[in-house]
Amino acid sequence: MSVGLTATIYGIIALKSDYGSTIFEAFGFGLHSKNYVAWCQQRVAKIEILTEEPLQISEKDRKWIARRSDDSSFEINYLNMERWLGRYCQITVDESSEQVPLDADLRPILRVQLLDGTKKSFFVLGDGRYFLKGRAFRSQEFDEGLKALGGFFGAPDWLQAKLSK
Repeated sequence: MSVGLTATIYGIIALKSDYGSTIFEAFGFGLHSKNYVAWCQQRVAKIEILTEEPLQISEKDRKWIARRSDDSSFEINYLNMERWLGRYCQITVDESSEQVPLDADLRPILRVQLLDGTKKSFFVLGDGRYFLKGRAFRSQEFDEGLKALGGFFGAPDWLQAKLSK
């Protein structure tokens, strides 16, 4: 029984990694027939939601703490945040074949810092596409994730408000 549990856990970890998905695809399972973006290969230390009044979520002493721009803070349910990370660290995307013009209206929406200090910034283009490290994409899954992230602050429609400005 413990061998089966270990194999299941190993399989889940392998599916989430680029290496593991490549192995499964080589055997013809085709798990990732769609394009995807895996943006947090390491543990997330901090997420900043870049609104007019920036919001921040960071982990400290095995607690997820949310901070508003006025320095007020509150604790987010640990399991809910971990579920969010598990659900949205790898997102299915529709890759955009259109080039992003050099003078594109890129608006920063999310900044992530990983435990090793690596920082990643997500931008949104005027046409609703997202942009991360040279990749422009659309993603209904990422839309849902951003809405859920704003929901921790009681502001699930924060991105729509940012796009309307």
